Amino acid sequence: MIGTIIFAIIIGILGIFFLYYSYRYTSDYHEKNRKSIEKLRKSQMREFDLSKERLSLRMPYWYNKIFFLLAGIMIICIDFFIWYSGVFNLYRP
Repeated sequence: MIGTIIFAIIIGILGIFFLYYSYRYTSDYHEKNRKSIEKLRKSQMREFDLSKERLSLRMPYWYNKIFFLLAGIMIICIDFFIWYSGVFNLYRP
């Protein structure tokens, strides 16, 4: 039972990591990154033309969605393993 719960927690941590990893390569993340770069450059009093600069996505869209799907499956596995270990231990003599 303890081993199953530890295994579920490890899968859950991997799922959360994959969720972060899939968010990291979205356009929202890059837009937020661009704004923080603008603030940093303004604070350093330098002149940069940000219209020429482009933050490209390093991964294609389908790759991002596959990681999001894997994260969802891993998080569902947590619930299943914890439920499985708890429910079947209740009915054992």
